[in-house]
Amino acid sequence: MNPQSECLPARQGKLAKDTQGNLVLINEGGKAFAVDNDLSTIWLMLDGQKTYSEILETLSQEAPYTPSEIDPMVSEVLEKLKAAELVVW
Repeated sequence: MNPQSECLPARQGKLAKDTQGNLVLINEGGKAFAVDNDLSTIWLMLDGQKTYSEILETLSQEAPYTPSEIDPMVSEVLEKLKAAELVVW
């Protein structure tokens, strides 16, 4: 089990579209980051109410993977979002 399994990640910033219609996440400092639908779906789940484990469980119900199979990918995504100041926990 991931040590952050009981953390409550909460998104920061906002989801928008750039001038070409591509999805971007914009942190509170105004810096924009291009994202795809999968990453934006994960970011939108980070409501500060669901634990990391609950997020993994929800994602695994929507994809053909178990929580333990998607854990490394989601953990990496959260670390990148944290570095971009788009999530706190």
